[in-house]
Amino acid sequence: MMIKTETIHCSSPTDENSIQEIPMYSNLPKACRQAGSTLALIGTVIFSAPAFAEDSNFTPAEKMEINQMIRQYLLDNPDIIPEVIGILQQRHTAEVLKQLHVPLYEDNVSYVDGNPDGDVTVVEFLDYNCGVCKASLSTVEALKKQDPNIRIIYKEYPILKESSITAAKAVLAAKKQGKYLELHTALLQNTKTLTEKLIFKIAKEVGIDEQKLAIDMLDPIIDRTLRENSSLGEQLNISGTPSFIIGDNILIGGYRLATLRQVVEETRSQKD
Repeated sequence: MMIKTETIHCSSPTDENSIQEIPMYSNLPKACRQAGSTLALIGTVIFSAPAFAEDSNFTPAEKMEINQMIRQYLLDNPDIIPEVIGILQQRHTAEVLKQLHVPLYEDNVSYVDGNPDGDVTVVEFLDYNCGVCKASLSTVEALKKQDPNIRIIYKEYPILKESSITAAKAVLAAKKQGKYLELHTALLQNTKTLTEKLIFKIAKEVGIDEQKLAIDMLDPIIDRTLRENSSLGEQLNISGTPSFIIGDNILIGGYRLATLRQVVEETRSQKD
């Protein structure tokens, strides 16, 4: 399991094509980041309560001695601290993903692409104003084409502009006309800055009834879905788009097809 941040992704609230490098620690649990230093992090999470020291077979004195031994070992071997941080990160992320399984994979609103019965699911968080999301469209399409056993779930995650929210609502509403994928694809292929007028123009071009679309966009379920997606992103520390969840892996940013395929295959092999 890993959390990986690619240097190219959309994360600015004002610039849909911004490129920002986010250091790996940005994906650590908030409590860990607030510790203020690596040593404080280790001390807070490990020194005070190592799992094995909680065993009732240990006396209080033995538990204290074990804690001191671990602390001293880490102080004497600081080169392993990054590995320890990685393990803490993995445990936290795996637990969060487990807790969020239903809203991530079974919300009954998000569009499911590819093979609905696929053995590996890719969840993509995206913003229709995100330039990197647009560039990743061909990668996701290729992944879907090359792997007939992949399931893809799209999570609208409008974080860049007001028109991102309008676009997200339009795409979700288009599902009622059986045109989700058509509008989803057309908006990502669009190279102009999105406006409400342009969104409806594109919708009409792909065969969507504009009046019905406008009415369906007011459905409270759509607002609720976007709020839930926002909550998911916050709980998973998703700071930019696109972001992909594959198994216990969270990948933030644009990735090459080969990388996505590798993570998919690793996830698949772990199920065997």
